[in-house]
Amino acid sequence: MRFLFLILFLLSSLTIAARSVPEIPVFTADSLGRTKLDHFWKYASGDDTNRARKDYDDSGWQNMYTGLDMSDSLFRSVFKDGIGWFRMRFVIDSTLVNTPLAISVFHYGASEVYLDGRLLELFGTIKGPDSTIYLNPKNFPIAFVVSETGEHVLAVRYANYAALDNYEKYTAEAGGFYMSIGKANNLFSHKYFQLRNISMVLLILFAIFLAIFMIHMIMYLFNREDKSNLYFSLFSLSIALGFLFPYVGTVSQTPGPELVMRFLGAAIVALSCISLSGFLNELYSSTRWRFYVITALSLLAVIVRFFDFSATVYLVIGVMGLTALEAIVLIIGAMVRRRKGAKIIGVGFLFFTVFIMVVVIATIVFDNIEFDDSTTAGKVVELILAAAVLSIPLSMSVYLAWNFSAINKDLKSQLSQVQVLNARALEQEQEKK
Repeated sequence: MRFLFLILFLLSSLTIAARSVPEIPVFTADSLGRTKLDHFWKYASGDDTNRARKDYDDSGWQNMYTGLDMSDSLFRSVFKDGIGWFRMRFVIDSTLVNTPLAISVFHYGASEVYLDGRLLELFGTIKGPDSTIYLNPKNFPIAFVVSETGEHVLAVRYANYAALDNYEKYTAEAGGFYMSIGKANNLFSHKYFQLRNISMVLLILFAIFLAIFMIHMIMYLFNREDKSNLYFSLFSLSIALGFLFPYVGTVSQTPGPELVMRFLGAAIVALSCISLSGFLNELYSSTRWRFYVITALSLLAVIVRFFDFSATVYLVIGVMGLTALEAIVLIIGAMVRRRKGAKIIGVGFLFFTVFIMVVVIATIVFDNIEFDDSTTAGKVVELILAAAVLSIPLSMSVYLAWNFSAINKDLKSQLSQVQVLNARALEQEQEKK
């Protein structure tokens, strides 16, 4: 039995060591882009401020991946104290001396970053398990200058006492941190354009769908017999929240809001499935049993999210599949029966379905798909992606606008007929006199 435990211990140690690259990277002006530094570190648990010194002896430390994936029991055992030090040695050649460099950091914990024993930046405040203030730098660059060539040392004092709790409650696997290094101009410009583009797109889409939600909710309040406006307004709200949550996660530096947004993801999907099913059943179905089944499963997924994330994932995927299948059956049936306006919604769903099928097939055929949004092809892909995301809600909105217009035209036609009949009735009365 002791021999078995010894073998398991050795295998665990080898597995942890294999996750990192124990080499010392050399950075030059030509080779230094936006370089990730996740696998060049040594680690020791506990806390000792002397570990920030450049000449500190870390030869006995273990090589470590800084992400500390909490879904892996090995990393949970390594980081069980919730605090430790990471050290990384790197070499700067003469082409980067006195050149403004920068590092960017992402984590849900708190950290102190040192360069050759000198404090570069504090992210949050480390005060023990109950008083630590957590801060997520969100990869915002921290500039520095190296004045001499040779070997240098980055040291990070890192604490995340809530790492395991964040994983179990919010499925935040990253218990550690992620760091990149590059030229300051490159990192700052990359962060600026990233924030600008993400904020602009997400806020514009959020505002559009929030406005659609408010318009159709008001229409429902004035005409409560037509529940299609209610369901579509709730569907638009779910999409609006789907754009708002990533934005909040992007700009918020405290981990709390972002983790809560991750937790509420199942609720947004549930609202989207319930409202979409209700909308289509209101238009094209005389029975409601499918709607009740989807509603029950969606609510079950929200409840199960509090207890078991893995089960929630399967439930959410199942509910989304059922909702999509119901939508396809109802829309195709309506188009076959030549229901008015069915083609309008059908076009939106057809475009979205074809897009998803192309993505799935491309993912199966090609192992790693990437596109550069700075190229023309990348921008075209982004436009197609945006059109696919917007196709369903926009087709639904166009249908409701068309339906509202058709009803108004029908009412005007009926009103003119009533006026003609009234005129004839008056003429007949006058002839009798």
